[in-house]
Amino acid sequence: KSAPGRGTAFLIDLPLIRIINPPDNINDSPIIHHSNERGASRNKNPSDTRPIILIVEDHPEMRSHISAVLEEQYSVMEAGDGNEGLSKAINEIPDLIITDTMMPLMDGHQFSEKIKNHECTSHIPVLMLTAKATLENKLTGLAAGVDAYLTKPFNVLELKSSIEALL
Repeated sequence: KSAPGRGTAFLIDLPLIRIINPPDNINDSPIIHHSNERGASRNKNPSDTRPIILIVEDHPEMRSHISAVLEEQYSVMEAGDGNEGLSKAINEIPDLIITDTMMPLMDGHQFSEKIKNHECTSHIPVLMLTAKATLENKLTGLAAGVDAYLTKPFNVLELKSSIEALL
């Protein structure tokens, strides 16, 4: 509606989309984000506009090391296994996910496949950081939807370059 000298009003109607076959092991509670600003509902600090990286790694020292390497440049979230990582990814929608292959409850390949097959997270790049360096493991990761594959021990510059390329 528009009136000269009074202004213009817009009405936007967004249809509700229902997921018919939700993936297994997904929390049944609805995902609701009340935010008009990118990242405001995802960051603890709304003024923090750095890209958000979710690190899914079961080894606490390795998870802490990766976080320490990235926290100056990125907003970092952590999860100790694939189930926790999947829940955080769906609820927080990070800009990139770094995951390990060997984890309890849900391995990195299963986790990556669920991320890539979920409507809310399918667009998120996944970087697999793992000690399993065989061609077979890389191919399994790529088949699960992994976007990049780095081996441990990793070079910090290579990790940061891979993240930049994926973002």
